[in-house]
Amino acid sequence: MSDVSREEFEALKDRVDELERQIGRGEATTPTATDGLDHRDETVLSHMRENGRVAKVSLVRLYISLTDIQDRGKAKRRARTLEQTDAYQNL
Repeated sequence: MSDVSREEFEALKDRVDELERQIGRGEATTPTATDGLDHRDETVLSHMRENGRVAKVSLVRLYISLTDIQDRGKAKRRARTLEQTDAYQNL
């Protein structure tokens, strides 16, 4: 088992906090069983399917403008994670 970096730990902690808040509000979303993407990721991917793939800063901006994510740090983590998925790579 490898050590988890502080950044990875914080990203996971933020994701758990987000999911717990959604459950508490009755808004929990179910990630797609095969890819682990939620509705925010799907919204960003859908936009890029129509308008072309973007990366880095533009991807962070998409998360902020198209989803309920307003925290820049969280948007950066989500963008970085999305860039590593097959769904993003296959656009």
